[in-house]
Amino acid sequence: MSLNERKLAVLSLISKAYLKTGEPVGSKALSLELGGSVSSATIRNDMAELEALGLLYQPHTSAGRIPTVTGLRLYIERLMQRKKLSKDKREFIDSLFSNVHSVEGAVSAAASALADYTKCASFSTVPTGKEIFIKKIDLIKTDGQTMIFVILTSTNIVKSSFVRLGAEATDVNFEVFKNFITEKLTGTSLSDITLPFVQTLAAEFMEYALIYSPFFSSLLSVCDELNSSGLKINGQDNLFNDIHINAARALEVLNSDSLFNIISHNSSGPMIVMADNLDMLSNTALIYSNYHLSDNLIGSVGILGPSRLDYGTLIPLIDYFSKSLENMLKNAELYK
Repeated sequence: MSLNERKLAVLSLISKAYLKTGEPVGSKALSLELGGSVSSATIRNDMAELEALGLLYQPHTSAGRIPTVTGLRLYIERLMQRKKLSKDKREFIDSLFSNVHSVEGAVSAAASALADYTKCASFSTVPTGKEIFIKKIDLIKTDGQTMIFVILTSTNIVKSSFVRLGAEATDVNFEVFKNFITEKLTGTSLSDITLPFVQTLAAEFMEYALIYSPFFSSLLSVCDELNSSGLKINGQDNLFNDIHINAARALEVLNSDSLFNIISHNSSGPMIVMADNLDMLSNTALIYSNYHLSDNLIGSVGILGPSRLDYGTLIPLIDYFSKSLENMLKNAELYK
């Protein structure tokens, strides 16, 4: 069996109607849509063939057909007309990033705006990779046995940590330690700051090991956090507005490693992931697009919502979000 122009038209009309109403479509309604040029009997035969190909299914014996996940994906990727984003919408998206001063701030702005606009749950990730390094580290002694250290990354993300030292530090040995850490860590890639690296660092400062060992433990923890995905999620409440979605399960996917197993950084352009790829999360779809700061520094923005989304509008919207975010970050050089 092959997909000729008429069968594709039938699949397209059924998919379009299903996304709008959620209801099965019968041959009589399709014949009317096609202007009466094709008989109901011919359309029924086409529907039966599309069903045999796994593109349609019949939810009830007496009902019409609705698209399968495979059929819906074929419609979205090959048959659906994508709407052009208006100039006003493009300018609005660009304006979201006009006053941000860090990668983390831009990513947060993207997630928040996507959730507000789409009424779905949104997510965005801060880029991670070997190219992220410590731009600056500052150590501040607050009293004899406590200190604070602040790390600024090459992506302009700031993290600080309060440390209670193992014993009292003098001004003299603290200054020596501060200079030692600044020299060793400035310019170091976050991915290189592993347990063996920190142990080697501590061994070089063995004379004051009792005092500063809590610092090294805290340093490893902070760098692990900085080297993680930097996931931002907004609009979780939107998932509870659709009775067909298991909102609790959807939130579990968003807040777990499952999301990162789904997202591919090798993809170019917007990607659509539907229920059969979402860890048994039925009636759900995910649309995302990657943005690149370099070949190895990649983040993502996207939404998770019901499978019956307005893909023609949302795909170009998310595509432009990622491109606008990428252009802003590159032009502002916030990641260098």
